[in-house]
Amino acid sequence: MRISKVHHGFTIVELLIVIVVIGILAAIVVVAYNGVTESANGAKMNSDLRNIKNAINRLGVDTNGTLFGCPTRTFGPEGSVGSPNAGLVSTPVAGTVQETCTWSTDAVNSWRGPYIQALTDPWDNQYRIDLDYFICENGSGRLIAAVLSNGPDGNLQYPTTANSGACTVNSSDDIYLELWR
Repeated sequence: MRISKVHHGFTIVELLIVIVVIGILAAIVVVAYNGVTESANGAKMNSDLRNIKNAINRLGVDTNGTLFGCPTRTFGPEGSVGSPNAGLVSTPVAGTVQETCTWSTDAVNSWRGPYIQALTDPWDNQYRIDLDYFICENGSGRLIAAVLSNGPDGNLQYPTTANSGACTVNSSDDIYLELWR
């Protein structure tokens, strides 16, 4: 009579193959997750920038075209979206903000906000409004009014040189939306 041994369990080779397969699947999931997260951050930021621009337009309608108390389409001050002087989140105080920009009593009394909540970008930095943001495109620079995120590094990066309209930027991860042309 023959006695056969019954083996229960897995061999070391089978276990190693399963571990390698699980590792490969985990790597694929991590790469896919990072791509989805980056895409979601970009979509959130673009949506936020458009919402802030719309809030600025609503503020302009109520207060006769003022942002930071500036005349419509004026270059001038900058600050976070939540800054009291911006007039988007809280009622501004009548008075001079900077140079030609003044919140008049009439504009303050016409304020119907808040127009938006103070938002942070996907990297937890406050969005900024810069009415004289200098951009560099194809070696040529110009001033624009913009709502922007300082990007993943959190630092505002202006062009490194600017002479007679010519400019260069070594690198910038700032993301902006032009408010008006």
